[in-house]
Amino acid sequence: MGEMESLFFSGFCLKGEESLFSQFWTPEPFHWGGFSFGAQRVWEKLRNSSSSPFSLPRKVTLLSPAYFGSPSQKWIGINLTGFGRNKEKYIRTFLQKGGLSDWKYLDLSCTLSQLERGLKFNWLPPPREIDKIELHIYLGEKDPIIDVEGAYNFFKKYGIVYLIKGANHFLRKE
Repeated sequence: MGEMESLFFSGFCLKGEESLFSQFWTPEPFHWGGFSFGAQRVWEKLRNSSSSPFSLPRKVTLLSPAYFGSPSQKWIGINLTGFGRNKEKYIRTFLQKGGLSDWKYLDLSCTLSQLERGLKFNWLPPPREIDKIELHIYLGEKDPIIDVEGAYNFFKKYGIVYLIKGANHFLRKE
């Protein structure tokens, strides 16, 4: 059996942004990573993988995982309505709020159902095999998108959490 390839899952409405995180993410065999909503996909894949050593990564990197705590239905509704009214404006405003100003990573093929799924994502505990995986979580202290404190408290039980002082959602200092 050949080596498992590295996997990177992009954030919502983004494509190819992993180069923005080169100081935290390096593609290597048996390494899975994801940014924001992409971190949710990594977590899901991790939870759904069999316990075979050939199906699990050796290392997982979650970059500003989209952790919203327990968002209200009103907050979810406001976001879905904004997206539905003017998709491109919503996406640009959302990403700009997070600290992105380079639109070359923008991918407008994202959908309302993907947004809803991400906003309602339930971060369940990882599989028991998590102790065999090197898990790194990077959070921006000044991230205006996610629940930083909630994410920190959830992930600290499972891996090493790095809280980057003064950093935004894109892990850049403002």
